Amino acid sequence: MNIYKYGTLAWVWRGFIAMGVILAAIFLAASVASWSLWPFVGAVALAAPSLFFGLVVVVRADLIDGQTVLIRTLVFYPRRIALDRLGPSRIRRTYVSDSVEFDAPRVWVPVKGGLPLYFDLLGQIPDRQAFLKAIGQTGTKWPRR
Repeated sequence: MNIYKYGTLAWVWRGFIAMGVILAAIFLAASVASWSLWPFVGAVALAAPSLFFGLVVVVRADLIDGQTVLIRTLVFYPRRIALDRLGPSRIRRTYVSDSVEFDAPRVWVPVKGGLPLYFDLLGQIPDRQAFLKAIGQTGTKWPRR
């Protein structure tokens, strides 16, 4: 049963990830060709965040048997996670920086023994109650649209 789907914006983020990995490969090739450490540092600086967010941003979540959730991430990596491995989730409603504040509801869910999960709550949530139960929320702090 599908409990979450990110939508077409995932393809924009996939484009950024692809660009970061391609630039990292170019930097890595330059590092090998010039025997210099700095292009290698640049390659790591580009690839590491791209791959991290590619593995934690959830594009689709399906509840399999009531005890396991199948996660698909930005880099098409499937993760099968037992619900008892999910830690207490943190819901944030807004993004705030020095110059701007805007509505950006999201939830971070820690996973015992693995990378966390990141859900953009502006995505499609067909079964809200199943989604809330899966991430360990009661709905009291749940952002309203």
